[in-house]
Amino acid sequence: MDEKRRKSFVNKMKKLISLSRERNRTRQIIESDSQRNKHTATQRISTKKLAKPSPSPALTHRLYCAKVSREKLHTKQSRKQTKRVDNENQNVAKVKKSPKTIKSKTDKSKFSLDERQKETFVKFINEVYDLGVNGLVQQFVDQVSTYKPDNDQYDAFKRNPKRNRYKCIQCLDNTREQDYIHANYVTSKYLLNQFICTQAPMRSTVNDFWIMVMQENVRYIIMLCNLVESGKKKCHTYYPTEVGSKIEFNEITISNVNVDLRDSKTIISQLKVEKNDNELFVSHA
Repeated sequence: MDEKRRKSFVNKMKKLISLSRERNRTRQIIESDSQRNKHTATQRISTKKLAKPSPSPALTHRLYCAKVSREKLHTKQSRKQTKRVDNENQNVAKVKKSPKTIKSKTDKSKFSLDERQKETFVKFINEVYDLGVNGLVQQFVDQVSTYKPDNDQYDAFKRNPKRNRYKCIQCLDNTREQDYIHANYVTSKYLLNQFICTQAPMRSTVNDFWIMVMQENVRYIIMLCNLVESGKKKCHTYYPTEVGSKIEFNEITISNVNVDLRDSKTIISQLKVEKNDNELFVSHA
């Protein structure tokens, strides 16, 4: 990782956190206004109810008698109906399908860090900055390139050679995504959310990439490479870069609904991913 790419990564992370905080503040203001309007409406309804004149004693007695008569008449029938409804609800519960993994755009997901996570995040950035390009290269040579997993730890990788961009970067079975794609889950007690580290999409895997995004309800995508580097294509074009444009991959449609250009070094696109009746909004940097 060279110095330019490291700074680009740091800027992207800061940009995403800032954007998420702005969304949370906007959502809190909307919720506050909604609660205030609801409270005002409740007060108006209560005032109307208090102002309504009470019925006369004779009318109240007649209404009470009529109510008692109806209750006596329908008691047995109501019990039967209640029992039948309970049985139907139990039957429905037994055959009820599992909920969809795709959440709608109204899902109020929050992105905020506690103090410990903030400290860890800043510490990581400072350590990377202190290492510099040469230090990162040496760390890769000493700790990463020398790691050789056992042959039985990446069987799916060996069975799907056409779906792997590089032969020397194995996809381990114990943390990989279920339907084979070169992608692994990454977890830590210091992370707010679990994230997935995946290879840059290829022409043969771009549809699988977006299926994974929808299945895992991904909300943020951080691109760590360019489409072309040193004259070589490093990544297939997997999303539309222009506002209003679309790209289709089989049954999945990706639309670009907005582009944030406030930071010239970090482009944040708002993408809408659609498959059948499901849609998902993703921030891409």
